[in-house]
This record gives sequence, structure tokens and C-alpha cells, in this order.
Amino acid sequence: MGYEVEIGEVLDERFKITGLLNEGGMARVFRATDLNTRSEVAVKIPLMQFESDPTFFRQFQREESIAASLDHPHVIRIIKPEARSRPYIVTELLDGRTLDSLMAGGLRLDLPSAVGLIIRLCDVLTYIHRQGVVHRDLKPGNIMCCADGTLRLFDFGLAITPNQKQVAPSGLKGDLGTLVYMAPEQVRGKRADARTDVYALGSILYEMATGQRPFPMEDQEESAMARTTGDPIAPRKLNPDLSPELEEIILRAIARDPELRYPNCETFKHDLENPHAVGVTGLADRLTAPRPYRPLTSLAFKWLLFATIPLIAFALLLFLSRRH
Repeated sequence: MGYEVEIGEVLDERFKITGLLNEGGMARVFRATDLNTRSEVAVKIPLMQFESDPTFFRQFQREESIAASLDHPHVIRIIKPEARSRPYIVTELLDGRTLDSLMAGGLRLDLPSAVGLIIRLCDVLTYIHRQGVVHRDLKPGNIMCCADGTLRLFDFGLAITPNQKQVAPSGLKGDLGTLVYMAPEQVRGKRADARTDVYALGSILYEMATGQRPFPMEDQEESAMARTTGDPIAPRKLNPDLSPELEEIILRAIARDPELRYPNCETFKHDLENPHAVGVTGLADRLTAPRPYRPLTSLAFKWLLFATIPLIAFALLLFLSRRH
């Protein structure tokens, strides 16, 4: 349409924009009134410069189509209008706070609440995975803890189904909130499966239980690469109140090798509900620190330098031989 939406505007004679709820780097989320039902809704609208971007548009369409295909009380409900004059997504309006706002400043959640929340997320992810969907972007900012005690999972823009081509995030320079919960296989560019979501969920539990992310480096590339070469600090070193069994569960969920991870959210949930039955194998004693991070640019420069030195030496010898 060529312009940004403003407060008071009515989209397609149905959704009256009444306020701004959130603003990100690529889209804004507005509060609106559905004039057909008189109910309050949320409307996500891309910023104008992204409306014509084919990659963003496909991701935006995917977010709506996958979420709309899911029918679970903990998945955000999509409202599809009959016609649209521009790209936007309409959802139920939620009253609550995102999990990242509840954990702001490194705040730990009490362990029973943290484990209970992860158990409920295991339920919704088990449902999602049975539909053939992998979320791929689980993070506290995509989890809404509602005032009525329920929760909602949202933002399926990076989700994949078996018949869909994997859409990668916008590189290691992309969104920090995505990268810090990204599984090692995602960092390496391999295809995601249910174990990828297990890793992200385990990372969230690690943070809720310790007050610190598994790889808390400020540099997002360093954080992303660290999880491919090493392990985080043992959780009980950060929070001695954790039981050895819960520490074992967390470390199993965020194992670097997907083959050593919980194969699905059902098995993850089972151990969370039955920690007394979890055998402590000493995972915490076998952790290895990540290798020092060397940016690809500096490595490339070194290789270029090593490759150039012989050429320079040869040219110098040739020059000296001609002088004699």
C-alpha cells in the first residue's frame, strides 16, 4: 500500500487500529477492534520496507499458515479475514507477559514453577511435533504467560513441516534472541527436528533455573559457535539448590550431539515429572569448555597471509636474481 499504518485506521473495513502493542525491527503489533465481532484482537503488520521482500513475505505467510493449522489451547489462535489489502496477521489478544520479561535482569524462577512451565511446554510441543511441525525458534520472547494462568506459544515464522524447505535465520548476524537458544545443528546449517526444539526448551530451563543463559557471551557469533565446540557451566555451580537429577535432565536436554539428547519432548517431560527415577551418570563432571572463538574474518586473513608469503618471497628472489 506504500504507507505505514496509523492509529485510528480501519483495515479492510473490519479491523480498527486502536494502539501500538509492540514494535520490532521488521514488524509492529497493534491492538485493534474487530468491527464484525466487537472483540479486541492483535494485528501484526510488517514495516513498509519489508512488505515487498519475497523472503520476508514467505516467512510471514508461513507464520500464519502453520499457526492456523494447529489447534491447541497453548498455541496462539489465528483469525483469518476474508480479504486483505496488505500483508498482516490477526490473532487473539493476550493479557499477560512474555517469559523474557519475567526473567529480565537474570531473575531466577522458583524451581517448581520453572519445571511446571517446561512440562506444559513439552505438552504443546509434543502436539506440534505430531503434526509434523518443528518450531525452530523457541525462546522466552515467544512464550506468553497469560494472566489467567494459561500460556501461549507464538511466532511460527521459522517453523518447518516435512514438505517445506528449511528457511534459515538471517545468518549469525541475525536476531540475538533466536541465536542464544539455537541448537548446535542449527548453527551448522543442518536440518532441524524435534530434538532441536528439545535443545531450546532445555536452554530455557537452564536459564530459569540458574539466572544465566547456557552460553552468555555478549557477542552473538561467539555464543552461537561456543555451543558447537563445548558445553556450558554445570547448572549446580550457578545454583546449588538444584538437585543432581534436575541437573542431569537439563544437561541431557542441551547435549551438543542430538543423538545424546532426549529424542522428543515426551521423554523430556517424563524425566521432569519423575526426577527420582533419573539415573545420575555424571554428565556435569564430563563437560568441556568451548574452544576459544576466532571470527571467520580473522581466520580468512591468516590463511590469506600464509598463502601470500611464499608468493612474496618468490617475487623477491626473482627480482634479486634479475638485478644480478
